[in-house]
Amino acid sequence: MDDIDQTPELLTVAETAWQLRICDKTLRRWIKKGRIFAVQPAGPGGRILIPRSELDAVASRQHGAHRTNIEQTPRSTSGPRPRWKRLGR
Repeated sequence: MDDIDQTPELLTVAETAWQLRICDKTLRRWIKKGRIFAVQPAGPGGRILIPRSELDAVASRQHGAHRTNIEQTPRSTSGPRPRWKRLGR
């Protein structure tokens, strides 16, 4: 994550989504739900900016949650068989 150390103090939605490796729409949803703090200096309808400190906090929460989910999720080999259609013949 060396790229994060060189980013400005306020990031756009596109820059933050790229750093977190998520879709812009997902980030906007997280902002709306309050999961990520963001500001709109120009008011409603203006550009949304995310503080770099928030990016660092979310990245650490996201990384920790991902690790615990992998450890706690049992691997299942059973399940419904895929319904494949044979083409040709």
